Amino acid sequence: MMDNPKFLNNLRKYSVSLWYKHSIENEGQFEVLLSRGDEHNQTPANNRTMSIGIYDINKATFFNNLHSVWDNSDQNSLNQWYHLVATCNFDTKTMTLYQNGKIMEQKISITNDVANPINAGDLIIGKFFNGSIDDIAIFNKELSQDEVLELYTTEACCD
Repeated sequence: MMDNPKFLNNLRKYSVSLWYKHSIENEGQFEVLLSRGDEHNQTPANNRTMSIGIYDINKATFFNNLHSVWDNSDQNSLNQWYHLVATCNFDTKTMTLYQNGKIMEQKISITNDVANPINAGDLIIGKFFNGSIDDIAIFNKELSQDEVLELYTTEACCD
């Protein structure tokens, strides 16, 4: 956990990229991959201004305030690496979730429910999550689909 990371304050556009490998199936339980907000609240839409996690039979999801986008693929396999990118743009009112370079879901016309979208709370990594998380990157812009695909196809630098 990173206490109140001020570098995230006042972002009108942002993207989060990470790799994860889920090792235990927890049906109906939210597992945080990366979140900002109340670390004691396991419900993603409550007291979190931004949350990326696994929910309901290994489905990735991205919550921002009261809005969410979901992995719409079939159930993901355990012990397999997946690449996620979540983007949010409060100027165009758009949020998108990508998995392995493909758009899973996009919402347009989200509302700005708080004056400063991700200004509250600590940065939480891996809370309630059973598995591995790697290569977390936070960008102060909305990545394009081409940039997301480039992140997904870039070979690892190390073993």
